[in-house]
Amino acid sequence: MEFFYCPSSDQYKIMVFFLDPPDSPSMIYTLGSNNSWRSISEHIRFPRSRSASFNGALNWVCSDDSRSKKCEGICAFDIENEAVRFLILAPPQIRGIREARGLNVTLCRGSLSLFLERRKAWDGLDVWIMKEYAVVSSWTKLHAVLS
Repeated sequence: MEFFYCPSSDQYKIMVFFLDPPDSPSMIYTLGSNNSWRSISEHIRFPRSRSASFNGALNWVCSDDSRSKKCEGICAFDIENEAVRFLILAPPQIRGIREARGLNVTLCRGSLSLFLERRKAWDGLDVWIMKEYAVVSSWTKLHAVLS
């Protein structure tokens, strides 16, 4: 579930993802409007992290399959147009990774970032930053914190 604000309409909204069955539509509710849920027509890939609001969109780590824990990339939900797109491939070193205990999208230094927590009892943490939004080649490993 995501709670967010749309500046262009000055409205707060709630988005809910349904993972079972896999092709279930996601739903949006606008607070203070007609008090009803509506479905998003586009398929949302399965979210694997909390979202980070950046560049007018909610961004989250996603995969193609509800049972998969692999990182396939980052999906973006355009807050104004309510459109979903598979926006960004994760860095090649992270794409398809299964060894992560946690992989989260966030903001760091004014850019979209990924925090990868390694699987075994705090083996370490990698911080990746996307220096130019939606440009895969701009991913840069910022830090590697080892235990």
